[in-house]
Amino acid sequence: MKILIIRLSSLGDIVLTQPITAELRRLYPKAQIHYLTKAAFAGLVGTFGTIDRIILYDISLAFHLEQAHSGYDLVIDLHAKLASFLISLCCFRSKVLRYHKARSIRTRIVKKHLKQGIESTVVLYLSALNRLPDFRASEPLSKPVLIVPELDVDFPPIPPGKTITAIFPGATHKTKMIPSQKLAETVQSLSESHYFLILGSSSEHWLGEIILKGQADAGINLCGKYTIPELIKAISNTDLVISNDSGPMHLAAALGKKQIAFFGATHPALGFAPLNPDAALIVKNPDCQPCSLHGGEACPRRDFRCMNDISPSEIVQLIQKLS
Repeated sequence: MKILIIRLSSLGDIVLTQPITAELRRLYPKAQIHYLTKAAFAGLVGTFGTIDRIILYDISLAFHLEQAHSGYDLVIDLHAKLASFLISLCCFRSKVLRYHKARSIRTRIVKKHLKQGIESTVVLYLSALNRLPDFRASEPLSKPVLIVPELDVDFPPIPPGKTITAIFPGATHKTKMIPSQKLAETVQSLSESHYFLILGSSSEHWLGEIILKGQADAGINLCGKYTIPELIKAISNTDLVISNDSGPMHLAAALGKKQIAFFGATHPALGFAPLNPDAALIVKNPDCQPCSLHGGEACPRRDFRCMNDISPSEIVQLIQKLS
């Protein structure tokens, strides 16, 4: 049997597909399982431990025609957008299964600012397998698990006796990001007992500069330094991970790290909470939250209460509790 899984982006969404790949491997242990994604995420999929071949997405006509002759028995579309629809259309001889996006439920949660909703996006991804005769949803829900790659990562020397704490200050959209000054005050309060690694993409380096301004001995700004596999290796060496509702939040959960996550314009009810018993979520629940499915560039009410109501002292107390 030959199976193709499609999820083109992005970081957190791809992490949440790992349990589906594991379930397919359990159902069809001798199958060839391929995963189609964008080149930027190939290294991430390589840590799943369930995939025989990673195929890099190409927008060209030649690439799409090539898929028509790939001989897949089963195509699992976990992207469910035009790009993945076109690919699955090319695999016209294959059985194609798509996941239920729960678009109407999520729209209702945002419009009515509901605080309860979808258990997890993993449940929605697993819905793609409902038409397989041998599939039975498991209890408890399977969580993503990543294999830490065997890499030599340039990891900074850590002062002895200090708790290694990673901070991911960025997110795709501004209304998902806690103000960096709050993180700077948190670092200042805990610099005697913790050493902070500021992690993220190169475009987020400036956030690290804000957090460590005037307190260079408290940590190091590593934004833009690591590839995704190297980032996974780096996270595995930490004691605690702090992030917004973002892709790195799901990396930390899949590695079973103690973690703290801030929710601003979004909300766990939308199905993106980390699947991790060691996760602590800071959600202030103003009457306007959530106001967006994926976040936006500015608070619609201009007060940004969902993040501004989080105090550095609250963050410090939670870090001390988890450390």
